[in-house]
Amino acid sequence: MLELGVKEGLQLLENLKETMAPMQADDPGVAELVEQIDGLAKHAAPTRTVIGIVGETGAGKSSLINAILDQDRLLPTNSMRACTAAVTEVAYNHKDDQYRARIVFIQRSDWEKELETLFHDLRDKKGTISRKCQDSDSVEGVALAKIKAAYPRRTLEDIAESNVEGLLEEVSHLLGRSVDINDPNPKEFHKRLQEFVDRKERSTMAKHREGISARKSKEIVYWPLIKVVKIYVMSPVLSTGCVLVDLPGKHDSNIARASVADNYMKETTETWIVTPIIRAVDNGTASSLLEDTFRPQRRLDNGFSSVAFICTKTDRYDVRDIEESLGLEDELALIWGEIWELEEQQKTWGLELRALDDPQMCYNEAIHKADQEVFVPQLEIAQKPEGTEQKLSRKRQRPSSDSDTDSVTGKTKLISPSDNEGTCHMHQKTSAPPVGKEEFGIRAAETRNTKHNNDNSKLNIEINRTTIREKQEKARLAHKELNAKLIARCISERNQYSKNTMQQNYAAMIERYGSEVSGETETELPVFCVSSSGYRSLKDQMWTDSPDSCFRDLEETGIPVLQKRCVKATEGARIAVCHRFLNNLSQLLNSLALWASGNTIYDEMPQEQMERRLASSMEALRADIHNTLEGNAKELRRALLKSIFNKFEPAVNCAKNKATDTSQRWAESKKTKLPGQGGYGWSTFKAICRRDGVYTYRNELHNWNEALAAPMIGIILPGWEKMFSRDLPTIMESFTRSASKILTEYHREIDHEARSFSINKAGLAMLQYQTGGYTKTLELHAKSVRKAINSAQKDINRQFIPVIQTAMKPAYEDCDKDHGAGISQRMRNRVLNQVEDSRHSMFQKSVNQARESLLNLIAVQEKNLADSVNEVFRAFRRDCESVLTRRWVPGEAEALQRRRHQIMEVLDTSEEIFRNVINPHSSDESIDNITSSTSVVDARMDCLPKVEGKGLEEIPVGSSDIVVKRNGTQMPRPKASASKVDASTDIDMLDILQSSQAASCFNAEEENPDLGLA
Repeated sequence: MLELGVKEGLQLLENLKETMAPMQADDPGVAELVEQIDGLAKHAAPTRTVIGIVGETGAGKSSLINAILDQDRLLPTNSMRACTAAVTEVAYNHKDDQYRARIVFIQRSDWEKELETLFHDLRDKKGTISRKCQDSDSVEGVALAKIKAAYPRRTLEDIAESNVEGLLEEVSHLLGRSVDINDPNPKEFHKRLQEFVDRKERSTMAKHREGISARKSKEIVYWPLIKVVKIYVMSPVLSTGCVLVDLPGKHDSNIARASVADNYMKETTETWIVTPIIRAVDNGTASSLLEDTFRPQRRLDNGFSSVAFICTKTDRYDVRDIEESLGLEDELALIWGEIWELEEQQKTWGLELRALDDPQMCYNEAIHKADQEVFVPQLEIAQKPEGTEQKLSRKRQRPSSDSDTDSVTGKTKLISPSDNEGTCHMHQKTSAPPVGKEEFGIRAAETRNTKHNNDNSKLNIEINRTTIREKQEKARLAHKELNAKLIARCISERNQYSKNTMQQNYAAMIERYGSEVSGETETELPVFCVSSSGYRSLKDQMWTDSPDSCFRDLEETGIPVLQKRCVKATEGARIAVCHRFLNNLSQLLNSLALWASGNTIYDEMPQEQMERRLASSMEALRADIHNTLEGNAKELRRALLKSIFNKFEPAVNCAKNKATDTSQRWAESKKTKLPGQGGYGWSTFKAICRRDGVYTYRNELHNWNEALAAPMIGIILPGWEKMFSRDLPTIMESFTRSASKILTEYHREIDHEARSFSINKAGLAMLQYQTGGYTKTLELHAKSVRKAINSAQKDINRQFIPVIQTAMKPAYEDCDKDHGAGISQRMRNRVLNQVEDSRHSMFQKSVNQARESLLNLIAVQEKNLADSVNEVFRAFRRDCESVLTRRWVPGEAEALQRRRHQIMEVLDTSEEIFRNVINPHSSDESIDNITSSTSVVDARMDCLPKVEGKGLEEIPVGSSDIVVKRNGTQMPRPKASASKVDASTDIDMLDILQSSQAASCFNAEEENPDLGLA
């Protein structure tokens, strides 16, 4: 609702500006109001809420983002390797295309510098290509892999003979440029995007399947050349201003990408640390990223509390492994017993089914034989004449030489070959006596009876088989349910165990870093256990009925919780923007109403006396506000001195004393140290120097400059945190209270004196309402300055280390240029000597620069605050003059009066607009159109919490039962509030609505002076 109010407010401002544009030449005050309208529109710009997502490669970050956005494969994913190497930003797409992306490549100078560094890494002490380049884990191997990624067609020999300039020309068509991708089809968009961010998959797999040779299929892999990838998609999760940023790695060797990642980290509102749940507890990378929360840089940024831990891939499980690891054997024994019992029953029923197969086969054969013996001969007998019976009997006996007829029963019996030994079937002269019709009928009846009995037996077998199969199906469903219950229990227990363990580790980190942290951050780490693939599978209804399904609904996958968290993260910024805009809009509308309405001082009243009194009051108010601003500036400087500047000297001394020991640990030979105790091989040592003291090797960051500054920053850190997390808010809140109190007191004095004259009290009531709004505006300005200071200090606290890096640069450069025998010891000596020579000055320079930057920051923000306060002062003075000193002049130009009347007509529409915003169920067709055209942002407004705020001051405007006419209808005057208006998310629009009513009443009184209040 707030954002819909902003939308309507912007349209109202456009209408006002269009109406007032022709008036600027005739009235200087109009130009000031138009300028104020332009400035107010800028305050409605939506804000970004950045969530940084970090984690080791293969942790499932891309799959997580895809699931949160309800996209199948927006970001490339691959089960065999990591796909995204560059910083990837995903934001809402406000354009027509459903899917849009921009791939920004690094500048030529950045790639040139990196190529030079990589070529130096490839060479050994003699300056030739090192044989270690074949080892992918070595410094040389990493450098070779990166070069071959950008230049895959070049062999090692080609690279050795190449030069940087030649390699730059090969990719010059990309460097410093950007590529845009637009496609409404998600599959096509993914395919086109994959060409840049995951080209390796196509070159090494797809083309191989197509029969293209490996050498010919080699194509450039773009990620070493990409600075940042920006993707825009119409996802409801992002529609509220949330931006998800995939930040790969802890530190990129490419300066441009490292700078982009650092800028995003400064902007992040929240950081998500992602790791697979199967190794969440003992994952060194995840623990290191979590511990980064408490490291100096993060704490200097006041961002250590905005962290969440995401355990992915919860659908991957081993029941037996989880059961043994968590000690669930006894708890799950009952379920296992039921499962085993069902499996045994299934085996028993299977044997019973197989046992029914043999009898059924025998019955089938007997029934078939009976059909042959009864129905076929019967048919023949019925068709033959009576004289052919003896002939028919002989013919029937002829092929039955191996059989005989029982003399008692008349049934045919089998005769073994030994009974007719020495005789021939075809030449047998004698045969059994023929069977007559009567006897055949008897035999047929017996056969039919036998067939009937066999049919009944067969039917019984089918009934038994069906019964057994029904039991099997019930057992299968019960087995499936028990198995799902077992899996769900194991997943739930593992999730809870991981959550508890990570929260305990987090609490231990808080305790380890001291009491100065424990009071500033949440002791309970938010931990979420999710399954991206499970969410997508259930979403697509692919395996809802599968016996292996881990989740019964989407909520169990954990993804919907993160989707809501993304929306929730934007609420604070969105509410602040809306409140600030709507409050300022309310003030502007009232000022316009006062300006356009004319005055109510009659000719016999001492107007000159009021003008002199008002001028004197405004001058005194200006002086008091100026003194308040100066007092606020002094408080800020005093806090800086106490919390930060006084710590500089002991911090510098501590850093100077520890610098030598710190550098000695680097200089020690790797052969003399145990693993983890320091010391570097000559190639790693040189790689660090080549990168000005910062290098990531084997997923470990080596930052010598930070190590030298650590003792100094450790002493400065507590005071820095205190200054910007506690002192600054307290000082700005104190300023707001003082300035608001001064403004309120001056208004009270002016109002008291004005009421002694016959001045329209409705105008005075509106002026009182405006004063309350201006105090809120002062509060918003103070918060804006506080936010600006906190944002700028993030850049200032990053100035300590670059100063040290600059001081160490001569040694780094000399080590990089050196080669030949004895290089290892020479490099170590250079670094040690540089530290010894610079430690007396470089730390002092770093704190001096920080001190100067902080003082400049305070000076700039003091000026910004003064400008904002002066703007409020001018608006307050203009409103006072409109109510107390201006009046309709009989000779005033008719055109000017007509234009002011036009402004009032525009203002009259504001009441209805904001009434319909508050009550969207209006029958007005235009309002229905507005409601239907709102974006997903408005549909999610039910997520916004109720916000506590200040109500309106009492507005005594006289009798509440007086009715004025407006546009032919009667409406009550705004009543004097017996109590303050309830605070809620709608307070700003209610303010505007009430102020528009007051403006209407005020205008009505001017048109009907007889309605003046007693």
